[in-house]
Amino acid sequence: MTALFTTRADKALPLWEDNVDHIYYYKEDLPEHFPEISEVYFRDPFNEPNLPINDTRIDEITKRFFRDNLEAYSLDGIRTIDDYYVEDKYRQFLKFGTEFMPPTWLASEYEFIPGEHIFKKRISCRCRDVHFEKPADVELERYIIQERRQIREEMRVFYLRGEVLEIAETRTSKTENQKVKATGYRKLSEAEIDFIKRAMQKMPELDFVGVDLAIEEKGNLLIIEVNRSPQFMGYYKVTGVNLAEKVFRR
Repeated sequence: MTALFTTRADKALPLWEDNVDHIYYYKEDLPEHFPEISEVYFRDPFNEPNLPINDTRIDEITKRFFRDNLEAYSLDGIRTIDDYYVEDKYRQFLKFGTEFMPPTWLASEYEFIPGEHIFKKRISCRCRDVHFEKPADVELERYIIQERRQIREEMRVFYLRGEVLEIAETRTSKTENQKVKATGYRKLSEAEIDFIKRAMQKMPELDFVGVDLAIEEKGNLLIIEVNRSPQFMGYYKVTGVNLAEKVFRR
């Protein structure tokens, strides 16, 4: 038996419904005791900005699940409240380093320079809280400063159980005047696939992620961030590949 924990904001919900035995929602009533589950996937609980969820609630749910299913396989190694924070962009930078990501600093410890840096929330959703000017009256501990790069192309690349899907979603880069939008799909080169595989060796606990891959004007590859709970409805509509069918080890 398999179980998925997610939110109502999960755009992939229609794809999950026929591919998982139990779906639970973080912000809704949950059973006092869970049935016997062999595999569980805790999706991103932070993706409903208008309905925030606190650590106490997430911690309670996670502990209660593993109380009933101590031996269940948990995708991405999620077993404690701290594990969810793999979404933290600064934590990702500490894993990947400048070999794979632009130089990144804690906003509370580094001076922001407009034009040279980007100001980002450490945990954000769907490119919200990405700024090109330093906002006033924010909690600096919740933000990072990242070196700004000149990007020629940006893609969402799916990585599943050690393999890189060769078709990537192309998208626009976020700028001062432009939101991120999907523009199409293309096949990855061998060099791009190898780059993602080498990078993900830094985070071997992750089973299924969407990697935001950028190509600089000079041709260098960069990872902007790794999304542990990627959306894939658009990918399904274009390619016909339902990744929900492949996530659990059936």
